Amino acid sequence: MAVAWPCAAQETSWLQPDGVVVQAPGRKALVVLPDWTWVGESHACPPALAVGPRGEILVTSNVLASVWKVDPLTLEVTFHPLELDSDGDKDVGFSALRYSLDEGAWLAFSATHGSTWRIDPSLTQGKKIAYNPEWRKTCVIN
Repeated sequence: MAVAWPCAAQETSWLQPDGVVVQAPGRKALVVLPDWTWVGESHACPPALAVGPRGEILVTSNVLASVWKVDPLTLEVTFHPLELDSDGDKDVGFSALRYSLDEGAWLAFSATHGSTWRIDPSLTQGKKIAYNPEWRKTCVIN
């Protein structure tokens, strides 16, 4: 019988080459992200990791418009390709991500293109929005 993990918001999480490490008091697990695609920091800013309002962990690709969601209790992973409303001719990935209570959605930043995106709560659509100055300190590609 599997034991449920505590809410991810109470944990420490960080990215590794094959997934995300989730650590809770007395427990630690590597959650492999199936088909996670990203490029190293010599080519782009790193992918993003963020914790959502229900404790879920979201991980981005830095070269594809996709997110991986880790369930806060079971650590099960689901893959969510995003349909973008623009820039379909570009490899848009995200290097910063956060949940906005005001928007009721995820906000993401593509450092490669300098664009800001609103990702719907169902993790299916991305809409390009006006540049958000709070991303100024995010990794920048020279």
